[in-house]
Amino acid sequence: MMADSPELRQDAEEYWRAAREFVRVLIAELNDSLKESGVWKARRRRICTRFAFGFASYFDQQWMKVGGKTRYPLLCFTTSFLDMDVALSDLPSILCPHRSVELHAMVSDEVDCYFRDMKEDGKAVITGAVGEETEDTDEVPEIPSTARAVRAPVSAGIATAPADETRTGKAQRR
Repeated sequence: MMADSPELRQDAEEYWRAAREFVRVLIAELNDSLKESGVWKARRRRICTRFAFGFASYFDQQWMKVGGKTRYPLLCFTTSFLDMDVALSDLPSILCPHRSVELHAMVSDEVDCYFRDMKEDGKAVITGAVGEETEDTDEVPEIPSTARAVRAPVSAGIATAPADETRTGKAQRR
C-alpha cells in the first residue's frame, strides 16, 4: 500500500548541490538569452548576477499574495518527474530546503564559476527533456555525439527555433 504522502527529507549537503546546480541552470539560461540578444559579456554578467540574486532572494526571504492569501515559494527536488497523471503520494521522496542553505548566498560564487571557471560553456550544465533522462552516476557522463552540443535552452525550441532545426530531446549540457 502506498503512503498518503511522499517522504519529505532535509539533507543539507544534497540540497546544497541540487540548489547550486539549479542556480547554474538559471544563470546559463539567462546568459544564453542575453548573448543571443547581443548583450556584451560584462553587461550579461551583471544582469545574470542581479537577476539570479533577486530570484534566489525571493525563494529565501519573500512571499506573494495569491487570491488575497499569502504564499511562500518553496524550491524542492525529487528523483522522479511529477507529471499531471502522477499523484504526489507516488513520488519516492521530496528533497526540501534545508535551513542552512540560502540560494542568494551562493549566487556570486556561481556567477563567478560560470563566467570565469566554466568560461560560459553551455555544456557545463547538464539538462534534458523529461522522458529522455540519462543514467544517474557519480561521474559527469559523456554526452553522445547525437545530442545537441549547441545552445538549446528551454526558452528556445518551441516557437523560436528555425524550421530546419530539430532538437534531439537527449540530455544536453548547457
